[in-house]
Amino acid sequence: MIQYFEYDYEGCIACPKRNETGDIHIAADGNFRLFRRKLAGKYNLRRSNQSKYFEDIVPDEVRAETNEKGCSTVFRCPTIKKNDTFDQTGIFGLFCARHEIPLKFCDMFTGERFFYPKKLLAQFMLYGRKNYLYYDMACKIIPHLKKCSEFKDFDVIGAVPKLHANVHQWSCFRNFHPLRVIGTGETDGETSERAWSYLGRFSLISREMLAANRKDLLVDAFRYYKMKKQRSILKSLNSSLKRKLEERKERINDFERMDVPYDYAESLFLSEITNQLPADLPGLFIFDFRFRN
Repeated sequence: MIQYFEYDYEGCIACPKRNETGDIHIAADGNFRLFRRKLAGKYNLRRSNQSKYFEDIVPDEVRAETNEKGCSTVFRCPTIKKNDTFDQTGIFGLFCARHEIPLKFCDMFTGERFFYPKKLLAQFMLYGRKNYLYYDMACKIIPHLKKCSEFKDFDVIGAVPKLHANVHQWSCFRNFHPLRVIGTGETDGETSERAWSYLGRFSLISREMLAANRKDLLVDAFRYYKMKKQRSILKSLNSSLKRKLEERKERINDFERMDVPYDYAESLFLSEITNQLPADLPGLFIFDFRFRN
């Protein structure tokens, strides 16, 4: 597999760097399928290539934050099993939301907490840019980040991925659905789910491994997945552009059949999400404009 690691670039090769202009789009999520049992042992030898992909987390740090009063004390994953059965309950990861490139991961020792995304996000946020965060609970973590001193200088904009936004309450859907957040374009925010579907195949063997061997396995899997995405990035961007142009053409045809100019409908939609929509205009009309697909 060494031949595949020539693309081992830290970060996303297609996104703006610190000395370039442009916004940052990051998808975050936890995976509880990649847990490790305590009976597998606690040998923690680390290999040199792990630090680039895995952030070292001390369990005591997580417990200290969980015991504090605030948002993180009530943010729990209801499906997590008893922690005394596991050494690691899963992994938490960051991905490029636009190009599906894995960025960084860490082990989880509890249910899902704000501690894990906060630990990883600061390494990829950029000053003076718009940092978009696609997260299942973006509606809760964004107010929390604004209260944290380490994130007060960053312009962080939250969005709930499309599939998860549909089961949130209406106020959350209206403010955090990716198609209703200016600057997200057609990004669905479900990058992490597609990556977890690939990494899930290692769950049966990684749960019984020593800690160091499990981490080596996951690092190699991350690097291989990243190589595949970087090799096919031009092809995927081209096909995505063609698909979006076809969708736009279909939308234009739909509005022409309703005798409504597409540009007019688009301007009304932008007015609505900026809270400038006239009160007497039916809301369902604008809702249909971007969510019919």
